[in-house]
Amino acid sequence: LMTSTPLSRHRTSEKHLCRCWQHLLQIPAGLLGQVVSKTHMSMIHVEDKSRLLYCEVPKVGCSNWKRVLMVLAGRATSVLNIPHVTAHFKNKLRKLEEYGPKGINQRLNTYTKVLFVRDPLSVVSAYRDKFENKNDYYHSLFGRPIISRYRANPHKKEFVHYLLDPQRPVGNDIHWAKMSTLCPPCVIQYDFIGKFENMNSEANFLLRSIGAPQNLSYPDYKDRNPEDERTHSSIMKKYFSQLNATERLDTALEAEPCSFP
Repeated sequence: LMTSTPLSRHRTSEKHLCRCWQHLLQIPAGLLGQVVSKTHMSMIHVEDKSRLLYCEVPKVGCSNWKRVLMVLAGRATSVLNIPHVTAHFKNKLRKLEEYGPKGINQRLNTYTKVLFVRDPLSVVSAYRDKFENKNDYYHSLFGRPIISRYRANPHKKEFVHYLLDPQRPVGNDIHWAKMSTLCPPCVIQYDFIGKFENMNSEANFLLRSIGAPQNLSYPDYKDRNPEDERTHSSIMKKYFSQLNATERLDTALEAEPCSFP
């Protein structure tokens, strides 16, 4: 574990989160951290040159992190000229699941393991990106069943009802899946856990810590619907003000019953 005040805070947060999940799920302490599933490994990007493992949580700056990884891997010269489609679908980055058992264990034991998280209620960001803006795939696959099940349009309240429904008319999607199911911090002991709200300073601190080139910084721009304001606390407050108290509480618990302090 790299030593610093910010990283010490992240390790304390991780221990707090693991205790919470252990209590909720009644997991014996000896079983925590023993099994890394194929689902977990499919979310972890590998950058061998910098000996870095990055677990992807959608809507937590992952497009820009993939750009950074491409530059670190020598697949691009600058984060500023990598289109969104290339960053997500043509990045040629390897996933941890692509390695054999020996390669997986060696990387988990010796590489710097990184995870960035955000306020669980920022599921609002996924709603704004996938439903308020034109997106034929999400409108067709998720929007229509939500409309059919909960009337009207897939507006904010209908989307919340969908998230809270144990018998959803259409399955889950990683853009609003729980962080704890994608990158569970009790299964993998991360060396660095950062927060989206402090992304620029913490991402650049991490890059300097792993010896990244001095001219490489985490890009501070939004390439999807750039004219939209970022989903910050005041926007979340506006969206959730349309729900009653029970719906707000249920949404918070469904989004992530255990979150970072």
